[in-house]
Amino acid sequence: GRPTTGLGGTLVSRPASGNQVLYDGGPGFDREYVLLMDDADDRWNAIQNDPRASFSNPYEPNYFRTNGLAFPDTFADVDTVISAMVGERVLIRLGNLGRVHQAVHMHGYHSDVAARNNVPEVHLGPKDTFPVPFGTTIDIITTVNQQGMFPFHPHDVTAVTANGFYPFGQLLLIVVN
Repeated sequence: GRPTTGLGGTLVSRPASGNQVLYDGGPGFDREYVLLMDDADDRWNAIQNDPRASFSNPYEPNYFRTNGLAFPDTFADVDTVISAMVGERVLIRLGNLGRVHQAVHMHGYHSDVAARNNVPEVHLGPKDTFPVPFGTTIDIITTVNQQGMFPFHPHDVTAVTANGFYPFGQLLLIVVN
């Protein structure tokens, strides 16, 4: 069949208690960010509406976005700049709407994986890189312990480019006061 493309989104569920916790009885947090990653292969997009077109070429994305934005726009958007104060616990919900596997890397901090695909995760120790296969989600909680500005990005260098040019794509920023 033909590949599907178009709009994507997320539905965030919250505990009925109304508490700032990931799930009832789960870890608490002070701030929350939802970051949806996607990718596009402009060759596939160009032929999407042509019924005679063949998708014989492999999918090779050359554009990458987070919440519909690419760097440098991600550095100016309140929904993609992860902003916090020292001592806060920040929940970052990562979703991969794209077609390629991502391994997202955080500079400056280590985080605990709290859930994968909305299923609580057994604590395996703090990490700074988080696998997010396509079509999946991961919820991480970071206890902010130092001030500064730090990059947050996929470890695949092509994901921080736009049609081969660097820096663009899924390059994000953590800002802590």
